[in-house]
Amino acid sequence: MKNSVKRLLALVMTCAMLSVCALAADFTSCADELYDLGLFKGTGTDANGNPEYSLDAAPTRAEAVTMLVRLLGKETEAQEGTWEVPFTDLDGANAWALPYVGYAYANGLTNGESDTLFGTNNACSSQMYCTLVLRALGYDDAAGDFTYADALTFATEKGLLDSFLTSGEFLRDEVAAVSYAALVTPLNGEETLLIEKLAEEGAVTAEGAQALVDKANLYAEYCALSEQSNSDSVDMTMNMDMTMSMGETEVPMTIEMNEKVRLLEAGMEMAVAMNMNVMGQDVTTETYLIDGILYTNDGTNKVKVPYTTPDDLLDMTALTSSESSPLYAVQSIAKEEADGVTTYTLTMSGNLLTSMTETIVGMVGQTQDLSGMTMGDVAMSVSFENDVMTGMAMTMTMSLTADGQTVDYAISLDAVVNAMGDDVVIEFPEDLDTYVDMPAE
Repeated sequence: MKNSVKRLLALVMTCAMLSVCALAADFTSCADELYDLGLFKGTGTDANGNPEYSLDAAPTRAEAVTMLVRLLGKETEAQEGTWEVPFTDLDGANAWALPYVGYAYANGLTNGESDTLFGTNNACSSQMYCTLVLRALGYDDAAGDFTYADALTFATEKGLLDSFLTSGEFLRDEVAAVSYAALVTPLNGEETLLIEKLAEEGAVTAEGAQALVDKANLYAEYCALSEQSNSDSVDMTMNMDMTMSMGETEVPMTIEMNEKVRLLEAGMEMAVAMNMNVMGQDVTTETYLIDGILYTNDGTNKVKVPYTTPDDLLDMTALTSSESSPLYAVQSIAKEEADGVTTYTLTMSGNLLTSMTETIVGMVGQTQDLSGMTMGDVAMSVSFENDVMTGMAMTMTMSLTADGQTVDYAISLDAVVNAMGDDVVIEFPEDLDTYVDMPAE
């Protein structure tokens, strides 16, 4: 039970870290918005008439070019045009792709794999699709704006994607995400966004374009404040309520915790005081980390153990704080101002966070099997006062299935930032020298 709780708490905190940074995934919400704008098509409909996107399918080069042409609002022009291309693999069963490849080739958006073959049914990589999108934004690799070899790096610099999006297989899911981010990316050498250009050309409605621009501006404002509030040291008080349900059995749990952390060049210092109440029973612990030794006081025993793997936490911090994900990371965002406090409320896809959690856990070398984990959509509020983060709240649901049993979790978390940066002071007990070595298991 103790080990299960520890794993769960670590998972919850990982999700919280990912949410704060607004971190591949499940970008159905992006596909939905693109579909509503008329810039993305489904592969069919479900029983209720809703579009199905086959987002878990890997796109071919022909399909990727087709999705790009639709993103640019040029499908009608492509289908009505007469195109001459040097490629011999656009006939027969592949003839459907000729208008799209023809338009893209004539407008300098794509090339073939050779002088005579387009590579119609070959897989499209993230590198290939980002190259197409960058060209559509006015960047010219032939003129030296970027190279195909560094297309992903250049696309990241322009805000089209982040490291999480390039860490796995490139699917139609990721096409939707990059396409969505492209809409709110400025054209080369201009302040005009792609979505604004499409509105001027009549490819999308002015109302639809403005709604997306407003969302992008608000998210950029939030990211700027979050970046400004990044710190290697934090003093935070957290309260978490959680109910675990299995069938008709419910187990309530509350956690009250104060955590002080300082990331130093020589390593990490930490002081955590936690009280956990499970079904009316309290468990109180104090944990300290200094000079590579982890000290724990559970009220009965005072033990210590060398902390020999700090890199996993440091890597986690770097991964979750080094960059702000593009707009595809959030489903919605709203802003409220009251009494000098500005609060941003964000909603993120639970499927997206499930996948990102699996990715980041693997990237820091952990081996937990998370295949039975699913999350519901996550709602998070982050508050700032005088442009400094002062607190956050999060609600989420989660299910874990193992050995044929499913446990459902309903979680709410509130955190208050007490201090950041140089204002964080950690006081360690004077009796740490009396702690004994933890017995080997």
